[in-house]
Formats: sequence, structure tokens, C-alpha cells
Amino acid sequence: MPELRVPVLRFASEAACQRATAVLSEQQFDWRKESETEIGCTPWDDLDEAVQGLKAEGIPCERADKAAVRLGPRIPRPRT
Repeated sequence: MPELRVPVLRFASEAACQRATAVLSEQQFDWRKESETEIGCTPWDDLDEAVQGLKAEGIPCERADKAAVRLGPRIPRPRT
């Protein structure tokens, strides 16, 4: 099975990542923290628009792919 990869925004430092999350929140992007220097946006189609907005604010970032854990099938809960 191929490795699952998800698109993220990668920053040079944790401080830049924190500034970016504040800017993205102000611009009403739906983001999530992936690591100390990476965040993701959903839907993924918004990622390019987020990059443009952050660069306009003077926050350098790059679009990257991150390996993600592929969850297996879930076991249904017993019905009571």
C-alpha cells in the first residue's frame, strides 16, 4: 500500500509558524498544527491561497508533503 502523504505549510522557525497561525485565523482559514514548524489547511485546495496570503504578510513558507499515519478499518461498536 503506498504511503499516505498530506500537504502542509512548512516554516523556518516555530515563531514564524505561530505568526502564520494568527494570520490564517484572522483570514478565517481552517488550519491545524501538524508539528512545531508545520501547519495544514483544509480543504487542501485552500493551501495555495494561504501561501499567497502569508507571503503578502511577509511570512515566508513553503508548501510541502508530510507522511501521515494511515488508519486501518475501524471495528464497529457493539449495539446495545
